[in-house]
Amino acid sequence: MNSSRILRTILVLLILICTAGCDQVTKHIARSELCKTGPVMLPGRFIEFTLADNPGAFLSLGASLPQIARVVLTIFLGVGLAFCSFFSFERPDCNGSPF
Repeated sequence: MNSSRILRTILVLLILICTAGCDQVTKHIARSELCKTGPVMLPGRFIEFTLADNPGAFLSLGASLPQIARVVLTIFLGVGLAFCSFFSFERPDCNGSPF
């Protein structure tokens, strides 16, 4: 592995870790605080925070699926993401740029 590929891999992993971390922290804050207070309206009444649950992933499309179908869907999505990640890291560098 050359240095530009290593740099690209580290950068992508850092972005993924930060994104997943921010997602989990904001979910935790929303669940713990909005359960106590209910909806919160910011001054100016332009933004309102309301706790909403999405049990079936994108647009709740999987909410009515049986548990085994959700497990299979999760596995296929994981394999697909792993394949896309492998494919994107194995492509040759474009003009020497690490990005």
